[in-house]
Amino acid sequence: MINLNKKIKVDPKEVIWVEGHVNYSKVYLLNQKPIVVAQTLKKVLEKLDSNEFCRIHKGQVINLALLAAFKSTSEGLVFQNSILPISRRMKGDFLRRSKVFLQLEF
Repeated sequence: MINLNKKIKVDPKEVIWVEGHVNYSKVYLLNQKPIVVAQTLKKVLEKLDSNEFCRIHKGQVINLALLAAFKSTSEGLVFQNSILPISRRMKGDFLRRSKVFLQLEF
């Protein structure tokens, strides 16, 4: 369990992705409503395991452990039935790290 703030504790395995909005972050969880915390995305990412979470955009971090499959479109990355933006700069790191998790050849 990680402390997102004094009152909110979450299991990192339950985190699907985190979306940053200036000084706030929205944490999307499995089978729960998203949680908004008054912390930057960088601070939330520091609390999560860097081996399992990958930053795909300036304002998006995804949980690679929940990555069963993904599809890249012109709009972004289709992940957990949502379309998330993926930056050109971070796409290479994402593909390299997802290859390790999925054990696939790209």
